Amino acid sequence: MYQSALKELTGNAISFVITDDEKEFMVNSKILDVSQLIPSHFIDNLEVVTNSAYPAELQPRDRANRLAMRESALKMAKNIRPADLLSSRNLNQGAPAVRKDNVVLNGNGRVMALLYAYNNGLADNYKQELISQAPQLGFSVNDVMEIENPVLVRVFLNDLSAADLQSVISSNAGGSKFSPTEQAKIDAEKISDEIFGYYVPNDKGDLTTADNQTFLAAVLNAVCTRADLNAYLCNDGRINSTGVIRVKNTLFAAAYNDDSQISLMTESTDNNIKNISSALLNVAPNVAKLVKRMNSGELFQYNLSQAIITAANKISALRDEHTSVASFLSTKTIFAVDEMAPESKVILAVFDANKNSVLKITDFINAVIKNIYAQGSPNQTSLFGSNDPVKFLTLLKISAVDFVLPSILSDIFDTPVVTIKTEDIPATVETEKLPATVE
Repeated sequence: MYQSALKELTGNAISFVITDDEKEFMVNSKILDVSQLIPSHFIDNLEVVTNSAYPAELQPRDRANRLAMRESALKMAKNIRPADLLSSRNLNQGAPAVRKDNVVLNGNGRVMALLYAYNNGLADNYKQELISQAPQLGFSVNDVMEIENPVLVRVFLNDLSAADLQSVISSNAGGSKFSPTEQAKIDAEKISDEIFGYYVPNDKGDLTTADNQTFLAAVLNAVCTRADLNAYLCNDGRINSTGVIRVKNTLFAAAYNDDSQISLMTESTDNNIKNISSALLNVAPNVAKLVKRMNSGELFQYNLSQAIITAANKISALRDEHTSVASFLSTKTIFAVDEMAPESKVILAVFDANKNSVLKITDFINAVIKNIYAQGSPNQTSLFGSNDPVKFLTLLKISAVDFVLPSILSDIFDTPVVTIKTEDIPATVETEKLPATVE
């Protein structure tokens, strides 16, 4: 579909674009055939199709599964307003913004619309306007006329840092708004360990306590523009309920990065596991910091986030089906596809045994986190020539001993559970924010 040998016209009018967080970037205009652009998605037979050539990490939107996004692109394609796709200082309006290799960074919806319009004979007015505006844009009319399906884009002249790239791809003022789930995942990338350290857990997973006002303010200052921040403040300067919800969504995205759980917390009005969700919120800062350290290689890799989410989703589904956890755990299946990983079964058993206590579920997950830290770093050299960590399943069983009857775990695995003491947590581990285990 995409052609690389076609003519590209580079303009000579350097300008600046501005992002939602008020960063300015130098760009130059370029005109090329629309088929040379690399958008995240395109529309084929009225369906949104993912472009396999597009770097997935650059597109925070879930366009293929969002009917509203498809309808927005189709509406634009069927009613092209050329002036809206040419000059603008706002990054989210005007010509799409691309890298030097024609990968679209901001304006994927606009490119989707233009591709569809050109492919369906709906872009004649856009092409004629582009030709007539060519001299003002710094191009030759004849050169533009030689391109079959011309499109104006803005090219970033300098390489973008990771932070700048995030600002560019997440800017949407004046364009289509992100869903709460999409916005949460974008926000999560902006939260530092220092900010996570401000969170003070409590027995209800409540962000609105007096102890957490500093945390709320720090998160919103990190993720919001100055203009957006006002929408989250009461007249007396306190953070309103909308601001609290945005912070909560950010926490879940940073810790668990699971669309189903983020959606449950951010978009669903029917959360049937509120105590568990409150506990997951309580431990989210510690889980997020742990995930960062595991991903950076400072700690051994344990798939804790996924195991937690699998257990949370399963207990939610069982409640919808009016099936007890005990019945589920006692049922043996011959179909491997239906089998839950044993690690998630341990967590599920603990969730069920402590379903009435936010704090006990909080303590359990924090115990797991402490035991992961206790395994040390893969970069450490053992005196005995081996630096193998405890297996994840074993580590979870150790952590669960104080929170679920050993007989329950024995029933799950058909073997007795042996209590094993872990080594002391290294003094360098930041555990001062972790609440003490409730007896």
